Amino acid sequence: MTGTFLSLTVSPSFNGGFIVTLLEDVGGRNTKYILRYRESSVPFTSLENPDFAEGDQRDEREIPEEQAQRVMALLKDASVTPVPPYALGLDGTTYLLHVSNGSNEARYTWWVNIPDGWEPLGKVCAALLALAGKDRRVHVKASARQERDAAVAILSEGHRLGEWPGGEGPAWCALGRSAGTFPVVGGIVPEGG
Repeated sequence: MTGTFLSLTVSPSFNGGFIVTLLEDVGGRNTKYILRYRESSVPFTSLENPDFAEGDQRDEREIPEEQAQRVMALLKDASVTPVPPYALGLDGTTYLLHVSNGSNEARYTWWVNIPDGWEPLGKVCAALLALAGKDRRVHVKASARQERDAAVAILSEGHRLGEWPGGEGPAWCALGRSAGTFPVVGGIVPEGG
């Protein structure tokens, strides 16, 4: 029986997309956590029914409960606004975060930058991607101060998800900026500098 189900679909406009899924397999005395990764060599034509070609990359493995629970804790603590600011676009990356728990489910879809008020979902996505060990980006709009600080910050592999000298800060996979993005999977950019 499947317990909590969490899936992130990332669909760039002109490149193949990918899906990372974390599911809780509740059975008998044991609960297992399964992490699935599937990458497409072709662009998705639909987020709900993505296209995959024969030979596309796929991976499935059981992960330790402690690692899964860290992601689930971020999800359970997330509080988001039900109505994000208006956004519309064509070229760029579209994201779908699907959460299911029993009969209850929620789907969050955004284009390019995660909307204001949905930043906690960015933390969940960053943790899910770090768990999968994939060097991918999730874009969040940065304040001017965060952009400045990110431009001068030296991020090292020593700064793991949830660890920042002097305290914890939010975890991001990348900061969406007009000049590009910084890939910081496994790194953290402190909130407010």
